[in-house]
Amino acid sequence: AFGMPIGLVEGAEFSTFEVHLDVGDRLLLYSDGITECPLPDGTMIDEDGLSRMLSQHHATKGVSLLDAVFAELKAQSGLEDFPDDLSCALIERTAP
Repeated sequence: AFGMPIGLVEGAEFSTFEVHLDVGDRLLLYSDGITECPLPDGTMIDEDGLSRMLSQHHATKGVSLLDAVFAELKAQSGLEDFPDDLSCALIERTAP
C-alpha cells in the first residue's frame, strides 16, 4: 500500500493495520526510491525486480539482507548515487 512520507507533511494522517508474523516471516517496508531505481535500459527495478532480489537472497537475514538489496541496486543500475532516497525497514520474527 502507498501512503504519505513519514515526517514530511505536518499533520498528515496515516492509516494503521496489524499484521501477525510467524517465526521466519519478514516484513519489508520500503520507499519508492527502491522500486523506481532506474536501470540502464530506461526501465525501473519495479516491484518484480525487488521481489526477484528478495527471492535470490531469501536465506540472508537482518542487515545483511538490506546490504544485499542495496548492492543489487548498485549492480543492476550501474549507479553509485541514486536519484531518490533508498529507505527501508526490515522486521523479522526469529523466535516465538
